[in-house]
Amino acid sequence: MQYTILVTGPIYGTQNSISSFLFVKSLIKKKHIVRSIFFYADGVYNANIMSSPNYNEIDLLKFWKKISIENNIILKLCIGSSIKRGLIIKNLVKKKGILTRNVDENFKSMGLLELSKDIILSDRVVQF
Repeated sequence: MQYTILVTGPIYGTQNSISSFLFVKSLIKKKHIVRSIFFYADGVYNANIMSSPNYNEIDLLKFWKKISIENNIILKLCIGSSIKRGLIIKNLVKKKGILTRNVDENFKSMGLLELSKDIILSDRVVQF
């Protein structure tokens, strides 16, 4: 089965992100296909390189990057949600004259059209 995962919860403060990560991990273990992981609304905070978990917390950003690289899954970031929440992508740095970005390079900025395509091509969509 092919899945699209929609993450709408922030990296810390709710169970959305850790639950979605564990779900993706179990899908891969069961040999399912994860078409994409789309971060929307507060879910875009998962891409913020400035997030810094306490020493006794899981570093979810590191785990998202690892699962993406090891399994060739694109981490898609809603560009509209990102801009609204002050997350600066590479293209915006040049356009706005900002000195640096704060979005991890493993995340790719996309619009909702990309999410729509993934939903159509997937057997299941699961939102966290």
